[in-house]
Parts: sequence; C-alpha cells; structure tokens
Amino acid sequence: MGSSRISSVQLIIFGLIAFFVLIALLLLLGIIGGGGNSTQTGGDLTVWGFDEEGPWRTLSSGFTAKNTGIRITYKQISKDNYESELVNALAAGNGPDVFMLKNSNIHDDTDKISSVADAYPATEKATPIIERDEFKRTFVDGTYEGLVTPAGDILGLPLSLDSLVLFYNKDFFNSANIPSPPQTWTDFLNDAAKLNDISPDGSINRSGGALGEYTNIDHFADIVSAFIFQAGGRIYDPVKNQVLMATPLPSSQSIPAHSAVEFYTSFASPKQKNYSWNRTFPNSTDAFIQEKTAMMLGFAGDIKTIREQNPHLNFMTAPLPQLSKTAPKVYYGRYNFLAVSHLSKLKALAWRFVYFAATHDAAKKYITETSLPPARRDLVLDTKTVPDELVAFYNQSLSAKTWIQPGESRVSDIFADMIDAVLRGKFDVGSAVSRATSALSLLVQKR
Repeated sequence: MGSSRISSVQLIIFGLIAFFVLIALLLLLGIIGGGGNSTQTGGDLTVWGFDEEGPWRTLSSGFTAKNTGIRITYKQISKDNYESELVNALAAGNGPDVFMLKNSNIHDDTDKISSVADAYPATEKATPIIERDEFKRTFVDGTYEGLVTPAGDILGLPLSLDSLVLFYNKDFFNSANIPSPPQTWTDFLNDAAKLNDISPDGSINRSGGALGEYTNIDHFADIVSAFIFQAGGRIYDPVKNQVLMATPLPSSQSIPAHSAVEFYTSFASPKQKNYSWNRTFPNSTDAFIQEKTAMMLGFAGDIKTIREQNPHLNFMTAPLPQLSKTAPKVYYGRYNFLAVSHLSKLKALAWRFVYFAATHDAAKKYITETSLPPARRDLVLDTKTVPDELVAFYNQSLSAKTWIQPGESRVSDIFADMIDAVLRGKFDVGSAVSRATSALSLLVQKR
C-alpha cells in the first residue's frame, strides 16, 4: 500500500478519538450519565415547589442569564398533595431535578435527596460547591442540624426561615387600655384575662388568647414544641437517634415537657384560671380574622390569609412571649429548603442552581416576593424596607430553634393524642408525655 493511504490502524485510532471526544461533549452538556460530574454546564432542569410561579421566574431568569444553554421549568404543586405527588413522580422516574421540602419532613425525605457529597464525589476530586463551614457562616443556626449531617455533608439549602410570633388585635388592646403586646407569658396571662369576655354560665364570647386545644388551634404541635424549648427541654437528638421529651433537666430533675403541656392545656380547661378557649370556636386563624379572639400564635405565612379574608383588621405582630425578660430568648422556627433529587442526571448543575438561589441577592428577591423572613444571616438585620408586621419574624431568626421530626403528620397525631389525654382526663400530664415519647421513639427507630 502507498503511504498516502490511511491504514486500518489509523482508522481505528481516529475512530476512538472521535468517540471519546463525543462522549466528553455529551458529559459536558449533561446529556448522558455523570450524575456527579461537576463540569456540567448545560441542560434542562425541572424544579418543583409550593410557591406561586412569580418568585421562581425571577430566580430562574437570574440563573439562566449567567449560565447559557440552560432552561429551567418550574411547577407549582399544592401543599396538600405535594408529598404524594413527589413520591409518585420519583417512583415513576419522571420527578424533578430540584424540589422544595419542609424541614419537618427531612426524616422521611432524606432518601430522595442527592447531597453535596453525592453530586461532588471525592473520587472525582471535585471541589464541593459548598462545605460545612460556609453553611455555618451563611445561614441561621436553626437550619444547621437538619441540613448538615454529623459527617459534614449538606442535604439542601434554606431560602427562608419562618418563626412563631404573637398576632394581636390592636383595637381590642386599645379598648382594654393595654399599651403594648406582652413580652412574657405572665404578661400574656394578665392581658388575656382583661381581654376575655366570658358569660356567667361559662361560655366564652370572646377569647383573650387562642391556646390549649388541638382540634381548632393552628400550629398546635409547633406551639407545644416551642413551650418545651422555652422550658429548657429538647425533643429529639438526631446524632443518637433518641427522643428526649421525657428527659429531666440535670440541674433540677424537672421535665420541661411536663410544664409545657400543663401550661398549654390550661387555656382549654374550664377549671383553670387561664381558661380562654374551647372547641366551640372556629380554628384559631379564622377566629382571629373574625375578631373572636384577641391573640393567637402564628407564622408569617398566615399574614396573607388574614389580609385576604379581612383586609380591614387592625392587627400587628410581636415576638413570641418568653418565660422572663432576663432569660435568653428562645423562639421556634420552621423552614423550607431546596434539595436535589437523587435520580437527577444533572446533579452538579442542579446544585449550582440551588446554590445560586440561596445567594444574597437571589435570596433577598425571593423573600421580598414571598413576604417570608430570611434564612441568611446577612439579611436578618435588613429591615428598612420590610413591612412592619414582618419585623418581629426577622428579629427572631437568629434565635429560632426547631427539631427533626419523624414525619410532620405523624408528630401532629402524637401531640394531639397527648393533649387530648390531658384535657379529657384520660392520663395525667406525666403519663401523657411518657406515652407520646414512646410513640415518637417507635417512629425514629424506623429511620
């Protein structure tokens, strides 16, 4: 053969080179495999959440403006059906790349998540997009325990942290000559007594404060959890996978959950001086909207409902009352976070979007459009343009605590049973707390 002709060996070599170049291009574009490939630069991402589309249109356009070759599709799912639709979609293999989750369901949803370590495996010597120290510097403490594993891996990033505050009717306060909202629970009891309107036959015409029940108190499990934290207790230790609700304090051997449940249920017991609520009322948010109660506890997400249903209601929010004015402040929070699906073929690219959404400028746009408090530490003090009713939430963000629940609905059922047992006289407070602790322990052991 002449030297001008290409030999069969050369053809094979050229073919192999072309093949590997093609594979490299496909990996680079995220079209095939490489779920943990940190070099992914293009592709289509699907994002699911329960927010309206507006904030996500803003986040998506901000990300794609800086990253060409990427298209993001957002789908809003009803909160009522979110978990079931997500599970079904993932099981069918057509779930989203990125999804929003509640911190109260982390226990159930961990197996659906691709963590940072999964998207940036050490075997590829890829630099993780975010590490534990940066997370700790960036986000409020209440999000750390749920989203950073004991080994330092990161499960997701929070966009906001909502917390439990006091809502109060300003007209009722003015009429009762109460100049300011209560700062302590003693103040709360005194104000509620002035604001109560109870007939001689014991029927409550207007409640001073909506607390005590579970059938018609919104966020009752969150409220009881907050009371336990304020009393110095803990509910669950994720490192030891142990429920601590019935554990006494080392200093006094008292059990914080006992005093918390006793205090909470006293508002729905006709024999107690704190009595201000019963099952004849609508749920607490509706009662507040209808001016049937002067005070309630709620989250920032409740403001929109109140404004829509009674735009003329003269109300304000204030920090959650404390045990005393001198004790360290203890608040209770909950948060939503973005996570990457373990089934996504674009894990690294999806994590880049999650990281972008949680950056300072993007997160500020998100909380502005959703009217939610921030999860970033550097946004907590940025209240100059924040509506007055949101300031209390911002002021609580740094001190808000939460806990990893073994399923939000199951925890609510257990807490409801505990409250009902005390109110109906089935068990004393100690026995009711012990039964709830045992029920929670069974749940976490299934983890």
